[in-house]
Amino acid sequence: MRYCALALLLTLAFASVQARPKGDRTYEVVPSETRERFIAKLQLYLLYERQNKTDELKTLYNAKTLCVLCLGSRECEEDCAPPMELDLSHLEEHTTVSYRVLEVRRAKYYPEEIEVQLECVKRLKQRGRAARLVKSTVRVYASFERGDWYFSLITIDGQLML
Repeated sequence: MRYCALALLLTLAFASVQARPKGDRTYEVVPSETRERFIAKLQLYLLYERQNKTDELKTLYNAKTLCVLCLGSRECEEDCAPPMELDLSHLEEHTTVSYRVLEVRRAKYYPEEIEVQLECVKRLKQRGRAARLVKSTVRVYASFERGDWYFSLITIDGQLML
């Protein structure tokens, strides 16, 4: 069942890749032989992120991210202190509505990684207030490991969004 859903998602991702305009150079920094796989995995990552599927997200995290989350190798797990989590108790609703790829480029300080800038739209509702949409620019980093693409946690202005 899980493999059927993954195959369907990859097919949909491939179809959306084909639907891009011919002049679209968004993903040109990604090596051409792995570009389609990169796009498919990125779309799957963003789908899982939007749907808050944490177990599925763990399968798409790169080695550094797994180590930060104390889920990596034995060395990562020993004396590990996972990152702090944001306190969102003041919100009644905190939902990611959409992600849109703005730019894909080589990471500035880690040239072996790909930086993906995204427009993130969230629906926020605080107690006693009307719901509102908040738009921000966020980043995710991708690295080619173990023959496939894996991703970092999403970051915004130097902070991790958990």
